[in-house]
Amino acid sequence: DIFRRRASEFLRDYFPDVPTHRIRHLMNCDLVVFNPEVLLLKAGDAVDAVYLILSGTVEMLGTAARGGSQLSAGSLIGESPALMELGSEFTYRAVGFVRALKVPVDIYRDFVTRSTLYRRIVQGNERREALRRSTLFSEGVSDVTLNRLVAKARRAGYAKGRSLAPPVNKVVVIQSG
Repeated sequence: DIFRRRASEFLRDYFPDVPTHRIRHLMNCDLVVFNPEVLLLKAGDAVDAVYLILSGTVEMLGTAARGGSQLSAGSLIGESPALMELGSEFTYRAVGFVRALKVPVDIYRDFVTRSTLYRRIVQGNERREALRRSTLFSEGVSDVTLNRLVAKARRAGYAKGRSLAPPVNKVVVIQSG
């Protein structure tokens, strides 16, 4: 099945250091289809599953101050709240028909714990969301791509009034200031 193959590829890209047999465990989870306008998760609600988007587009709706973003295939929805046992920070709505791998929270937590990924995922999510809040990365960039950027990104702080040389072959995202 093409969607199972796609899920396997996304999971291998998302978790490159995890043995294949552990990733196959996630592959046994259900494939689900969401109709247009259906809510996958609602802000504040408990998260019962993590969704890996395999096709279609999902809109991530935030507060009025934060606006929204569009998530594409390869994005994981509900990962941080599932791991930290919190309610969803955002509402996620299917823009059109969306196919996803639905991984129950207990299975996902077990996978992350056994693979010793918890710290890396939580820290990576903070940096990934910072990128997603920028207009450059707010629409149509998958979590796989954002993870690659986060892995290569370097944080830097600069004193007030200091001028910066234009970057060569790099993108600079100013988080604050």
